[in-house]
Amino acid sequence: MVGYAFESKGFSRIDIDTNESDPAYSLAGQLMGLPLKPLQGFGVPAESYGFANKQLAWETIPPLLDRASPLRTAHLRDPVGPQIQFASESFIDEIAAAVGADPVAFRLRFLKAPHEISRRLEAPETDQQSFDFSVGFMPTISMFYGIVIRMHHRDHAPAHFHVFYQGNEAKIDIENLELMAGNLPRRVLGLVLDWAELHQNELRGNWTLAQQRKPINTISPLE
Repeated sequence: MVGYAFESKGFSRIDIDTNESDPAYSLAGQLMGLPLKPLQGFGVPAESYGFANKQLAWETIPPLLDRASPLRTAHLRDPVGPQIQFASESFIDEIAAAVGADPVAFRLRFLKAPHEISRRLEAPETDQQSFDFSVGFMPTISMFYGIVIRMHHRDHAPAHFHVFYQGNEAKIDIENLELMAGNLPRRVLGLVLDWAELHQNELRGNWTLAQQRKPINTISPLE
């Protein structure tokens, strides 16, 4: 990972300000025809990762209406924060996929906040080996043609992997290369089984690693 450029775009978050003491930002003031005081502001992408080279920028896009409603729809201190954070984390997922890395392991490599995870990553090798990378996630081991292949840590037998495709989910038996559960379109199932046959030994190896709660290897996609 050398660097990246990330530009966020959205409606101005201060088209209507939250200063209720100014009549221009109130419903009564708008109904009386007071002139608007729109400002341009959105916010640079927010992320918690340290990369050697990165460029962050933001740009506002024209509003759909000539004036926004001054009425609040929720008690949210940062109305655009969740959207910016979601976009940023999705971008990190895209970077991890582009370099063929597990998205969680990729984040652990570049986290810059001084919390427990980064402390463990900087600890001696024996401490790193005892760190449980499996808590709370199912690593992605391959992606192709919109198909996502994942594998649980310490999952139940028989050895299998999970497939996700456009809202469909299925489990595939690694040894027999058969559909265990779920549903996939026939064409997608055929692609998955072709891929699994090509990488059956790697899938077996990943299953062994997963049972030991060790980091799982990514596998080349179907070409």
